[in-house]
Amino acid sequence: MGMRPIILVLLLLAAACGSASGSGRSQTSSGPGAGLTGTVTVKVVSGPSCPVVRDDNDPQCRPRPVDHAELSVRAKDGTEAATLTVVNGRAAGTVAPGSYLLMPQRVAGLMGVAKPVPFRVAAGQTVHLEVVYDTGIR
Repeated sequence: MGMRPIILVLLLLAAACGSASGSGRSQTSSGPGAGLTGTVTVKVVSGPSCPVVRDDNDPQCRPRPVDHAELSVRAKDGTEAATLTVVNGRAAGTVAPGSYLLMPQRVAGLMGVAKPVPFRVAAGQTVHLEVVYDTGIR
């Protein structure tokens, strides 16, 4: 008779653990589901920085990191798989394996919106992308 309560508790714990997985939009890259996602890293810059670039090596005229931008990661069906926030010109996140479209959003002080970037990621893979916003300087 003493084993029944223990078995019942174990069954309830097992059921609770099974229903908790897969509840988020993206999974983390550590723990039991580590191999189920891919990683996307994005370098986000703005340019040109000078009206007339005469020397490509001039540090004053190099593209500059963008800060506080939002990047939407959209699945083929148009649903948002993730939102990435840019800090110091860099953003990263994890998504399920598949094909996506990275959709840069408007940034205050920059002209228009950067072009969307299509990409594909596999489980365990890291994809490196670059987004360039136009400053309007000519």
